[in-house]
Amino acid sequence: MAYSYTDSRIMPKQSIASIVSTTAAVPVGTIVRAKDPTLGEGEFIYLPTTASITQYNIVSYRQTASGPYTNVRSVSGTGSGQAVAVAQATGAASCFGWFQIAGTSPVLKTAVIVSANKPAYVSATAGRVKQIASTGRGIIGMVLTGKGNAAGSAASATLSTVYATFNRPAQIAS
Repeated sequence: MAYSYTDSRIMPKQSIASIVSTTAAVPVGTIVRAKDPTLGEGEFIYLPTTASITQYNIVSYRQTASGPYTNVRSVSGTGSGQAVAVAQATGAASCFGWFQIAGTSPVLKTAVIVSANKPAYVSATAGRVKQIASTGRGIIGMVLTGKGNAAGSAASATLSTVYATFNRPAQIAS
């Protein structure tokens, strides 16, 4: 993907698709808008990352009482109320990067068929989504749109990603 920043302010040299910075390029929690020629406009938040995060993982994050964002991790299991984002690159220990919180992006899925225009649920496999309802695993604000970035076609069980459209999603009890 080739996102370019659309905000009218000075932007960091660290690209949306790169998690390589061991020093924060912007304050953690910064939100920007960027546009990809195929996927359109999206919204991204700058967060710390870990080596366990891979590109297109769904991750949860939260802001602590003292201000910084912590506990950025691949989502797995139940977790009502957690904010969810999509990793735009593979993480590294003690680094920083951009995570998509609105727009359309590929997301990792389980090895099942995913029909177009279905609600998203957290899989038991860390960082992956599925379309089968499970108690405590619903994601509000995210729809699985299919195998292409335009809605309408199912993603086969052999594909590892499915496209999702979302707007500041969160995991809820379902």
